[in-house]
Amino acid sequence: MQQSPRNTETPKKMTIRRILDRIADVDTSYKVLACFFILSILPACLNLYVLDRFPIHKIMPFAGLYLVLMIVIQFPACNLISHLLVLRNLSKVNAYCRQVKKGMYHASFDLPPKNGDENDFLRAKCNLYWMGQIIASREQKLITAHDALRISQAKVMESIEYASRIQQTLLPSESVLKAAFRDHFVWWEPRDVVGGDTYCVAEDRNGYFVAAIDCTGHGVPGAFMTLIVHALLEQCLRSEISDDPALVLSQMNRRLNAFLHRGDAADPVDDGFDAAVCHIGRRYDRMVFAGAGLPLYYESDGEILEIKGDRAGVGDSRFPENTRYTNHIIDLADISKIYLSTDGVIDQIGGPNRLPFGKKRFKRILGRVHALSFAEQKKALLTAWRGYAGDENKRDDLTVFGFFLPPFSGE
Repeated sequence: MQQSPRNTETPKKMTIRRILDRIADVDTSYKVLACFFILSILPACLNLYVLDRFPIHKIMPFAGLYLVLMIVIQFPACNLISHLLVLRNLSKVNAYCRQVKKGMYHASFDLPPKNGDENDFLRAKCNLYWMGQIIASREQKLITAHDALRISQAKVMESIEYASRIQQTLLPSESVLKAAFRDHFVWWEPRDVVGGDTYCVAEDRNGYFVAAIDCTGHGVPGAFMTLIVHALLEQCLRSEISDDPALVLSQMNRRLNAFLHRGDAADPVDDGFDAAVCHIGRRYDRMVFAGAGLPLYYESDGEILEIKGDRAGVGDSRFPENTRYTNHIIDLADISKIYLSTDGVIDQIGGPNRLPFGKKRFKRILGRVHALSFAEQKKALLTAWRGYAGDENKRDDLTVFGFFLPPFSGE
């Protein structure tokens, strides 16, 4: 136990305040005995002395005055005694508590020496003082730790911001999108700075390959998965199978399982992705779609219709590595507006009952604004979605990719 600090300042004059402080610091039992002596024994002795010195008939005229004086003296005496017994020390303890509350931990009172007489009030003062010092020490440690954490967080955020720039370089450029479509909009919004959603548009010898992909996880883990996915997509595009979306998904499923060493590891990584993949013919006459856990939406006569993909996600350990996906051939004679979406928009909780946004609401909003430009469609969808989500935290990465195909070309 640390020794209580002694007052090392130059001795001060013994003012009335310091005299009262010294008296207040005397052991309570001594102060009670002194009060008993002053209020009980001393008056009795005084009475005996007076009765012994003076006859009773001379004392009686002064008896009333004596009683009045005793009553007048007793009230301030009792107040002074209560102040010295309890209230003075309590006021100092309370004052120090208020100091500690304001963050001022230096005691405004002198502590007794370690080996001096201690009563409960002095012990309380000592305990409060050392409590204040402990709080001050821990507060300083917290400030130091907070500063270190702030610096570390700044470094982490700087790295994540840079990772975000890298992730965005994997996305198709605006010039590629404008070359492929008459009009389009992209709503790509990671839940964190980086995320597990991505999309792809690439031109091949037969047309355009388009995909929206939702990888397992969010943030940095999800972003790492998107890097793997883009590498696998690049392999498939080089293999010249991009005009067969079902084969692309099957190949990516096999290669992802091999890449993650699913067959060798004792505790394999159970990560993968859902995808909506389509290939648009160069003449814009037909489109082939295959889905792995994600659908394709299209507009027909003012209504948004849905083509569901297969249930098996790519890399999903519940399904075999040789899973075959299904191609859906779509005649584009009467269809020109296509929408791909990951499940982040659909599954977002909101509304008064905290229910998911849902596919019906998603399709209803797009159907209501399908005649507008794609920039206005995006604005309407964003407004409706954010209004529905309200103050709820974003649950997932968000991606909606809408595009307007050029008319059929017979060339």
